[in-house]
Amino acid sequence: MAHARRRFSDAVKAQGRNKKRGKAHSGLSLIQKLYRVEKQACNLTPEKRHEHRQRHAKPILDEMRV
Repeated sequence: MAHARRRFSDAVKAQGRNKKRGKAHSGLSLIQKLYRVEKQACNLTPEKRHEHRQRHAKPILDEMRV
């Protein structure tokens, strides 16, 4: 996930100070949400972590694919 985040970050930097927020900003925002989901799941059992990811991360990933 870090590699994908870096690509979006590079794209944001390449846009410069353009006030228009594009797809790169949206991608970074979605990746931040995924990081939050992972942080919440770090102390869960493997089974609970899987459930947590299915409930919270899957919709974010589906949104990224659109």
